[in-house]
Amino acid sequence: MPAVRPALLYGAPCPNSRSGKVDVTELLILSLALDIPPVLLLFDQFPDGRPVEVSPGVEAATEDAVRWVTGRISSPRKLVRHTLEGRGPIIRVGFEDRTKPRNDGVKLIAAAFSLDKALEDRNPLMIQLDKAQNGGGEVDAAQRILEIHDEHIEAIQREIRDSRDAVWGLMSESDRPERESND
Repeated sequence: MPAVRPALLYGAPCPNSRSGKVDVTELLILSLALDIPPVLLLFDQFPDGRPVEVSPGVEAATEDAVRWVTGRISSPRKLVRHTLEGRGPIIRVGFEDRTKPRNDGVKLIAAAFSLDKALEDRNPLMIQLDKAQNGGGEVDAAQRILEIHDEHIEAIQREIRDSRDAVWGLMSESDRPERESND
């Protein structure tokens, strides 16, 4: 099957294609059908480093574009073309040096992945505590390590709530304080 070009996905004209537009649902369905991550439908040249157009008239490094779409960076560095005035051809291509600080959306995604990892890492600690309790080691040390890890998990959960609130401006039902009943 031919690769889907990024231009197709953000609206460049394409024959027989509803003005070249594909909505998000169609992108996700196509991704499932092809068994590839959706971001690769947006940037099929990943990871060769060639510049890609992330929006009409704005080019960025392919790797930056993928990191941006997956929430690892706040925005891709823009491609900058340098020419000598009146000399015609491009003499040097580079990317902006500026890097934006992580925004709340990037912090939210990073915290969610950290929570997954921390929860995964908790299982071996539980096994170690169980072994210690059954005569295989220092119970107090194993309990303390598990307590420290659980505090770390709670801190990540707070970071997720704070970042989610900063991004969306609202708290989920489970995060809201209980209201007193007027009954």
